Order: sequence, then structure tokens, then C-alpha cells
Amino acid sequence: GIGTNGEVGGAFVNRASFNFFAGYAKGVKGVELGVGVNIIRRDVKGVQFAGLTNLTGRNTSGVQFAGALNHTMRSLDGLQIAGFGNTVWDTLNGVQIAGGANIVKGGMRGTQISGAANITTQACDGAQISGGFNVTVKDVRKVQVAGGVNYGRQVSGAQVAGGINVVIGAVGGGQVAGGINYARQVTGGQVAGGLNVAIDTVVGGQVGVLNFAR
Repeated sequence: GIGTNGEVGGAFVNRASFNFFAGYAKGVKGVELGVGVNIIRRDVKGVQFAGLTNLTGRNTSGVQFAGALNHTMRSLDGLQIAGFGNTVWDTLNGVQIAGGANIVKGGMRGTQISGAANITTQACDGAQISGGFNVTVKDVRKVQVAGGVNYGRQVSGAQVAGGINVVIGAVGGGQVAGGINYARQVTGGQVAGGLNVAIDTVVGGQVGVLNFAR
């Protein structure tokens, strides 16, 4: 590729750089602009703009904008915006916005907004908003809003879905769904166009075609 550092780019920490096809550097402390792909071997502290993809080998503190994909191998503190997807392989403190999917393999504190899917493999201390589905493998401490499906182990806040809400444990702020609500224990009630299920107890009532609670 063609970049401002040429063939020895992997040895430099850039304060300002421009890459035409693809750029490769040790780190960024400033601004990086790329028509194609920006590849950083270690940390980014600043702003990256890429026509296609930003790839960071360690941590990102700042902002990543990409036409297709942003990927940070460790933690991100800041903002990712991508036309297709954003991935963080450790923790997120900030916001992810994608036309397709957002994925965080560690814990998340902030907000995920996507056209298709938000996935967090640990706890979510914040909000997930998606046109398709939201999945948090562990606990959600605020809210999930989806056009299709929401899933969480425990939800302290609320779930709102056009289709189905599923909580394996307790919901603290209620569930509203166009189709089905399912939880073990509910505070705040369940409202569904079809079926409400609470395996244990419901505080706040159930409104649906079919309702089940102990």
C-alpha cells in the first residue's frame, strides 16, 4: 500500500498520516486517514478514518470511523462507527454504532446501536438498541430494545421487542413485546401481543392473549 511512512511504517507511532491503499504503523497518537485499510500494530490514541477497515492490535482510546469494519483486539474507550460492523475483543467503555452488527467479547459499559445485531459475551452496563436482535450472555443493567429479539441472563431495567424477550433470571423493569415475553421473575409487568410467561412471580401484572405465572 501507499502511506506517508512508506515500507518502514510498522516502526513508527504516527501523529498524522494518510494512507491510500493500506497503511501499517506501530501506533497512532493523533489522526490517521485511509482510503482503504488502516492497520495499527499496537495502540490508537486519537482518531482513525478508513474507507474500508480500521484494525488495531491492542487498545483504542478515541474514535474509529470505517465504511465497513472497525476491529480492536483489546479494549476500546471511545466511539466506533461502521457501515457494516464493529468488534472489540476485550472491554468497551463507550459507544458502538453499526449498520450491521456490534460485537464485544468482554464486558460493556455504554451503548450499542445497530441495524441487525448487538452481541456482548459478558455483562452489559448500558443499552443495546437494534433493528434485529440483542444478546447479552450475562447481565444487562439498563435496557434492551430490538425490532426482533432480546436475550439476557438478568435484566435490571426493561426489555422492549417487536418479537420476543427472553430473560433466564429476573427482570427489574418489565417486558414489552409484540409476540412473547419469557422470564423467571418479573417486576414491572409483562405486556405482549401473544404470550407472557413468568416461571415464578410477576409484580405489575400481565397483559396478553395468553398469560402464565405461578
